[in-house]
Amino acid sequence: MRNFEHEGNSITVPATAEIISGSIVVVGSFVGIAAVDAKIGEDFTLSLKGAYRIPKVAALAIAVGDKVYYDSGTKLVNKTAS
Repeated sequence: MRNFEHEGNSITVPATAEIISGSIVVVGSFVGIAAVDAKIGEDFTLSLKGAYRIPKVAALAIAVGDKVYYDSGTKLVNKTAS
């Protein structure tokens, strides 16, 4: 294909805050995992696909197929859309 760019597993975006590798990052409608550390203004790789272990609300039970949400305020996964 002449118009193929890449697999789409990750994108390069500028850091608007200090970024720590492995943290959840929200950029517009993209939610991903930072692949590297980055300082404000630096470009970094945001992984958009894959399976990651991330923090959740302590008492939260998650079953296979449950819809979950990321709360950027608490930096935890929960089942409540906000």
